[in-house]
This record gives sequence, C-alpha cells and structure tokens, in this order.
Amino acid sequence: MPALFLSLNRFFYLLARLITHTTFKDGGGFFVWNLPIDENIPFISFFVIPYLLSFVYWIIFPFVVYKIMGKNVFYRFVTATLCAEIIGFFWLVILPSKLSYGDYVSRLSYKNQPLYGLMDALVYKNDLPDNLAPSFHVLASFLPFIACCSKNAKGKHNPWMVMSSGIAFILIALSTLFVRQHYMADVFSSMLIVTVAYFAVCQWKWDLAIQKINEWWIVKFHWILFLHDKTKSKIYFQPKSAYRKVLFLIVFISCSLLIFAFIVYFAIASTLIGDPFQSLWGFGLDKLWPGQPIPTI
Repeated sequence: MPALFLSLNRFFYLLARLITHTTFKDGGGFFVWNLPIDENIPFISFFVIPYLLSFVYWIIFPFVVYKIMGKNVFYRFVTATLCAEIIGFFWLVILPSKLSYGDYVSRLSYKNQPLYGLMDALVYKNDLPDNLAPSFHVLASFLPFIACCSKNAKGKHNPWMVMSSGIAFILIALSTLFVRQHYMADVFSSMLIVTVAYFAVCQWKWDLAIQKINEWWIVKFHWILFLHDKTKSKIYFQPKSAYRKVLFLIVFISCSLLIFAFIVYFAIASTLIGDPFQSLWGFGLDKLWPGQPIPTI
C-alpha cells in the first residue's frame, strides 16, 4: 500500500502535467506564485539529503504508524492521503504554476555548490520547473504529522511519533525551498489541502469505508482460496468451488502484476528516466518561458 500511494502520487503529478501542457502550448496559462521572500532564499546543499530521503520516508512511515498508532489511525491516514492527492491533482490542473525565468536562471548559478550535482542528476534533469503548487513533497510529509497528532488505539497521544513526524515534515518542507524547487506558496497550499482532506475524512468517516472494503477483500480472499474454515482450525478444499478458485487466481494474479508494474514504473522508473508522458505533449523549457534564452550548465 505505501508503494502504491507513492506511485499514485507520481502518477497524479505527471497526469496533471500532461493535461496542462497540452492545454497551454506556450506556458502562458501558468501562474508564478513567488513572493519577495522567495527571492532571498539561498541554495543550501544539506537540504538535498532530506529532499531525496523523503521517498524512503514515505514508504517506511505507513508501516510504523500501523504498528504504533493502530489500524484506525492508519486507515484515516491512508484515506486522507488519497483525498489530498486527488484535490492536489485538480489544483495542479486548474491553477498550474511554474518557476519564474529569473529564479530558474539563478538556480543554475548554484552548480558549484556541494551536492548540487546529485540534485541535478536525480531531480532537475528529469523534472521541469513546473507543477509547483501544491508541493506533493510537502503534501505527503505533512499528512504523517497530522495523523500522528491523533490519538492511538489506546486513546492516547504518542509524543515520540508527533515529534519525529514533525521534524521530518519541517526538514522536507524546508528542503523544497532550499533546493530551489518550490516557493513558499507551494508549501502553504499543500498544508491547506492536507488540513481540508484530513478534516473531511474525520468528519464524514470515509476511512471506515476504506477499512470495510479492505477487510471484506481479505475475508473473500481467504474464503475463495479455502485456506481456513470458519473456526480457522484446519486447511481444507471444496471441489465444487474449484472453477471459482481458478478464475479468482487468474484475475488476482493478473491484477497483481498490473499493480506491481504500475508501482515500479511510476514510483521508480519515471523518477529516474523522466516524464513518461512527454512524448504526448512535447513541451520543454523553451515553451515555459517563450522568447527567453534557456541557459545550460
């Protein structure tokens, strides 16, 4: 599930780019949300590390929250993540944003800074300076902190979870600014989306629906495979349901392979090789800032 949400995060981000770049052919419909304070934010090499390690954090955290905070907080976190990513997707499509030309040029001036080469190889070269607000980095990092502020299965707050997730959120949010990948507005728009999504999930109990669907699937999975009887005391097989078992296995294996391929491609491959939709929209830096010379390193 963590890998699936990480890949969905990337998929929504790239799908929004496909829509906006085919709609606005010259970058004229993209907003620039920079504030005066953004012009004074420097490139700080240290923050390349939390920016890149955030991908590992997003995979590990759901396991930790399930073990420590309990399944209720876990399902609330999962449901809020899905809602926030959907809201973020529509935000990206309706209000597409980009770096200003001046900020892009100034970012290239940090090429002699330590760790800049690592950031350039893994992020800058494969990610156009657009789709800024909301920052999906901040979105996926603020959600764990909000979830950890909830009470655990014993009805208590876990100060260690709050502190650790809060520190991780602060480091990742600052990293998006100090690697010159986002503006302040991108950070706060993500926090707004997460707050709205989490409040909606808590208010209307959408997490209970996700939990029931998942538990229903687990029960049906065991029933169709005939792994246990109702008392879970022995393993048995019902010949009269053999055809149903075979059909289920075919569908289950096929869906599993498709999901696995989706996860591998959008969570790993697309990050390393760039936007897989690029051939469909043919956009580039030259069209983000029409008429402006594009400097090279």
